[in-house]
Amino acid sequence: MPDLPEDDNLEEWPPVGFSAFYTVTEKIDGQPERQYHVLLPSTFSKVDLSTIRVRRHGGPTDADKRYRDEFYKQVGAIAVASGHAEAAMKRLLLILKRPDEAHFAEVDGTWTSLTEQLQNECDGSDQKRLDLANLLEWAKENKIKIRRDNAIHA
Repeated sequence: MPDLPEDDNLEEWPPVGFSAFYTVTEKIDGQPERQYHVLLPSTFSKVDLSTIRVRRHGGPTDADKRYRDEFYKQVGAIAVASGHAEAAMKRLLLILKRPDEAHFAEVDGTWTSLTEQLQNECDGSDQKRLDLANLLEWAKENKIKIRRDNAIHA
């Protein structure tokens, strides 16, 4: 992205190759003022806001790069751990439903549907199901799925 003119003279903007330019100033009590600039490439016939990426004028600083490296590691760790949790939910469903003829592909589903299927198995008929009911309640109280979704999708 091109840098803004040093003197903030925006009469020459948008630069060549861009069709539009917007500036937004954010003022939040107790926070420093922030200014955001949006340049729209002239090759775009329409704009999808989900494709916007915020970048620092002049490119990222070394601190930005270190932050991103650590941030990506943390999000990646959450993604891997949640994948392990989903696989464990599937294995447990197979054990509870059909221990003799367990086929992993038969219990495919979203985190929500897997949780619902596990909840349906909590009939109190044995200690495994009582422990499962307690675990599912703990996960609900601690908002494990919501926290995972926020980290992965936000």
